[in-house]
Amino acid sequence: MERSIDMGRIVDSLMYEGPDRSFVTNEKNAWLDPGHRFLAQKCQGSLWKRDHGWQMKKVAAYLRRLKVFKLLQFANTHI
Repeated sequence: MERSIDMGRIVDSLMYEGPDRSFVTNEKNAWLDPGHRFLAQKCQGSLWKRDHGWQMKKVAAYLRRLKVFKLLQFANTHI
């Protein structure tokens, strides 16, 4: 079953709302179902295979790409 995130439904604010507060902690976004189950569903078939577990070479490559992505985003998130 393919699930996608309806970005238009996400409730967010540009205002600082305090420590450990974000769109994820907003009750109106409870439908997002954050956590490891959602991530595992998205990775199934490419990073994780039933009866074989995590595909470690692919996971390591994904994590390297993620690290580079985060580093490149620093310029975009500087406030």
